[in-house]
Amino acid sequence: MSVGRPIVLTTATTCAGFGAMLASNNPSLESCALVVLVGLPLCLLASITLVPAMAVLLRLR
Repeated sequence: MSVGRPIVLTTATTCAGFGAMLASNNPSLESCALVVLVGLPLCLLASITLVPAMAVLLRLR
């Protein structure tokens, strides 16, 4: 069973939701959205590359 596609779609929809916060006039919401929009793709990258690699290295798979 592949979980790559659901992870990517979940990240995309979450980024879209937080991206909408960038249009607000509240600087606090804008900065929060910017931090999340930088962090989510990094978490996606880790979920797709580092987690499977660590599972192989630790012989969990």
